[in-house]
Amino acid sequence: MSALQKPDNKRRSRDEIIEIAIQMFADRGFASVSMRDLAAACDMTPAALYHHFPDKSALYLESVRQALLPKMGGLQQVLEKSVTIEAMVELFVTWFVDLIANDANFRRMLARELLDVDRYRLERISERVLGPPIHQLADLCDRFLPGENPYLIGFSVMSLVLGHYQLDPIRRTLGPIELTSLSQEEITAHIIEMVMHGLSLKKRASF
Repeated sequence: MSALQKPDNKRRSRDEIIEIAIQMFADRGFASVSMRDLAAACDMTPAALYHHFPDKSALYLESVRQALLPKMGGLQQVLEKSVTIEAMVELFVTWFVDLIANDANFRRMLARELLDVDRYRLERISERVLGPPIHQLADLCDRFLPGENPYLIGFSVMSLVLGHYQLDPIRRTLGPIELTSLSQEEITAHIIEMVMHGLSLKKRASF
């Protein structure tokens, strides 16, 4: 094996560890997974695992980041295409619903964090993972809705999406029959309609 091949092997090994960690953290949560558990699942010694990651928190944060990273390119396209408030709302809601609906691991990891409320991990996740899309959405809101609180609008939009999927089991159990099998497209259209209705009311109130 040449010296040039070693870094590639190390990167592949690191990526494999992260993929296994994402699944384990999503299934069992941060507190219920030890570095020894992760090492066993990766078929390696704990010492070898610590060679890649200094502690469980570092591995967890990297797992959360890696779970979201592939989706960030889609957000960049949203930002580049948004020329009106209507376009921004439609594109962002569609992107965020797609992320939450189709990435079960990320959705479960996020839900666990919101329940555990570990301040250190939540701050790191907010800064490194969720911070960029929230700041970018706020920048767009500030551009299209000057004078409004852009972060409040951004959090409200994201809360609508998260709420639908976190309450999905209750909707399927207690909701009327037409709500038990809503498609992703129907949920997206409904949230867009709700956001645009709320924004139109604010515009009218300002006149």
